[in-house]
Amino acid sequence: MDLFSQVEHNSSEGKPLAERLRPKSFDQLILTSAERQQVGLVLKRVEKSGRIPNLLLWGPPGSGKTTLARLVSEKVEAPFLEVNAVDTGAKRLKEIGEESKSSAVYARAKTVLFVDEIHRLNRAQQDVLLPYTETGALSLVGATTENPAHAMNAALLSRCMVVSLKKKGAAELSKALDDLISNGDLPSVARLNESLRNELLLWAGGDFRTLWNLCDQIESSYSPEEIEEDTLSELSQLVVRPPQAVGKQTSAFYNLLSAMIKSIRGTDPDAAIYYMTCLLEGGEDLRVVGRRLVVSASEDIGNANPQALQVAVAGYQAADSVGMPEAAINLAQVVTYLASSPKSNQSYRALRSAQAHLKSHGLHDPPDDLISQASHANSKTYKSPHNTEAGYVPRSHLPKEISSQRFYLPSKHGAESDIRDHLQTLDPKKFGQE
Repeated sequence: MDLFSQVEHNSSEGKPLAERLRPKSFDQLILTSAERQQVGLVLKRVEKSGRIPNLLLWGPPGSGKTTLARLVSEKVEAPFLEVNAVDTGAKRLKEIGEESKSSAVYARAKTVLFVDEIHRLNRAQQDVLLPYTETGALSLVGATTENPAHAMNAALLSRCMVVSLKKKGAAELSKALDDLISNGDLPSVARLNESLRNELLLWAGGDFRTLWNLCDQIESSYSPEEIEEDTLSELSQLVVRPPQAVGKQTSAFYNLLSAMIKSIRGTDPDAAIYYMTCLLEGGEDLRVVGRRLVVSASEDIGNANPQALQVAVAGYQAADSVGMPEAAINLAQVVTYLASSPKSNQSYRALRSAQAHLKSHGLHDPPDDLISQASHANSKTYKSPHNTEAGYVPRSHLPKEISSQRFYLPSKHGAESDIRDHLQTLDPKKFGQE
């Protein structure tokens, strides 16, 4: 299911292939069932009210956000203004808002403002739009590649419907390409061998616009007769590109970072190093990746392998000292070591449990004999474990109000099982596992 497989070919001279293939109607927009349901809800509101609701179209590049915005705008008789957030400041947005307010009063026409890359508007610029969306002076339609929950002001987000569009797969792109080739629209691309064709689809990365632009380059650079075996190395220069930048604080960044950590937690070193490589090759700061690995060493591995924290810290420091690209070698050692280690989050859970208890019950005073000798006479009754043969004094060191509370429950994984056995040997009653 793709956006362009049933598109009528428009041979308008001078237009890029991606623009000529842009769907002209909703019938040409083939969506997933979930996407179609969301679009259907939008159209239902449009038909009922005669106005376009405030919309945020969220999806990767080439997933059809701009096309959908234009098609929805054609459902109402209203001025349609399209701007890009990159070159539109707060002053221009306010001008548009005031013009829209006047138009709504005198011409009874509610302007549709389409803001491409709306996530690039800063918080102050987004605030400029808020009063105009509240009063209905304009209908805001924003396109974003970033998660609206991260990129948008809460007040503006709460006034918008969100339509989520997904990246299309290689199968969808391949079918669309086959349709164009069978129609005779891409004679040079039709001569590509299977290997280079697969490279085209791989580099497109689910983005139709990228695929069509690349096909455009091939058609304008080579005639079908020139597509021969000895031209493939030249063509590969059009196909092979450096990975796209991930971009800090973007959806791709959060998704890859989350996938890396969950792969470590799931003891999958292959997946963990893949996602780490995606982050580093995408231009992410190695310090961000290194710091997250240091946290994971304690959060996900903990006392199941206490050495993991040492490896993570040493790897982070080495990577910071060496710098890219060699620093990736240091971090590769760290990420595979962490992913291969036995796992326990019991020390992390102990921390969260103690934090929750403190928040709910407040601070309790320590037992008298644990207070500094300089501040309390009863501290002289304190019995040091070092003065006993076992090196342990059976007692609770917690405040008396919570003397029986347990926060840390060692697991049976890795080195933490030894900690568990040691504690149970010292005091079976206190450290017995439930």
